[in-house]
Amino acid sequence: MTLDIDYVRTQFPQCADYPDVVFCSNAGGSFVARPVLDLFNHYNTHTRVQPYSNFTPSREAGEAMDRAREGWAQAMNIDVSELTIGPSTSANAYVMAQAAGANWQPGDEIVVTQQDHEANIGAWRRKAEEKGVTIREWAIDPATGLLNPDDLDALINDNTRWLFFTHCSNLMGTVNPVAEIVRKVRGLGDARVCVDAVAYAPHHISDLRALDVDMYLFSLYKVFGPHQGILYVKQALADELQGQGHYFNREDPTKRYNPAGPQHSQIAA
Repeated sequence: MTLDIDYVRTQFPQCADYPDVVFCSNAGGSFVARPVLDLFNHYNTHTRVQPYSNFTPSREAGEAMDRAREGWAQAMNIDVSELTIGPSTSANAYVMAQAAGANWQPGDEIVVTQQDHEANIGAWRRKAEEKGVTIREWAIDPATGLLNPDDLDALINDNTRWLFFTHCSNLMGTVNPVAEIVRKVRGLGDARVCVDAVAYAPHHISDLRALDVDMYLFSLYKVFGPHQGILYVKQALADELQGQGHYFNREDPTKRYNPAGPQHSQIAA
């Protein structure tokens, strides 16, 4: 099958303004696809009301948001109750550091790597320092920049609460074997696994059931979408993590980890 570049370019209005330019700023975000812009504009011009009421624009607004959530849940092979669409991956990581770290205490440990972007790893480090939790570093090979899963044998123990690492390093361009790493962690104890996929999702959307991760984050504005962040939290963790939304929304899984409340038109798009 041949990729029809002319058709692809018609899906991005920005290309008409720069016909001789190839846009390669993947790390900073992607162009926004025309269907996304169309959905965003339709929501704002026709259904920008409080969603989920019985009158027509409100009902259509809620349906548009539900379609988006259901579509992403299907794409990642998760339940829609395990999905939060929040302001950005950095914001989602900060919120989840509060949710996960609420129960951390001195004597607990987390494992982080040297491959990660500050936006991913900083929130977890700061929360661990605040709570007096030991931070262990999964070091890269200084010659290759790669992580060796066998190093986890000496890093993970009965006190380890979480392992945080990246699916694809934005420093090295390296894809880490997530499923293999998760299997190893499961064999070493009860540590949970969180994966940052900001640099990986632009190239492949993962089957999260197959990976068996506990938490997974990436940015929609790097996959031709609006400036929002995808957050997956395995349902089994709900009782372990402290809700961060309004108290009256904490039983709603789509709002439990979104203290700002959902950005309606962005989600619909």
